[in-house]
Amino acid sequence: MAKTEHYYTKFEEGKFYHVYNRSIDRQPLFKSDANYRFFLKRFDQYLSNVLDVYAFCLLGNHFHLLILVKENLKDLNHNNLSIHDLVSKQSEYSSNHMHWHLISSIKE
Repeated sequence: MAKTEHYYTKFEEGKFYHVYNRSIDRQPLFKSDANYRFFLKRFDQYLSNVLDVYAFCLLGNHFHLLILVKENLKDLNHNNLSIHDLVSKQSEYSSNHMHWHLISSIKE
């Protein structure tokens, strides 16, 4: 198994997931209202065709998303922007400065 393989989760259509992230040393990910708006706008722009967001919480140094993967998951393969990229693009912190505790599936 590759060293970084635990950072990736295979999404399944029709399933709920809890996606969360926190910066290392609890440094701010979102420093202004504009950062929050940027994240939400880009998230909607790039991922709303494959994910439904049921709940979200954006805090200064971390976020939580409760998402449902839609039936057209294959469309995500055509999308080069990830949640990781959304945070990295609007923050001065690179991926090396974040804990990527992505994904736990919600059991029914």
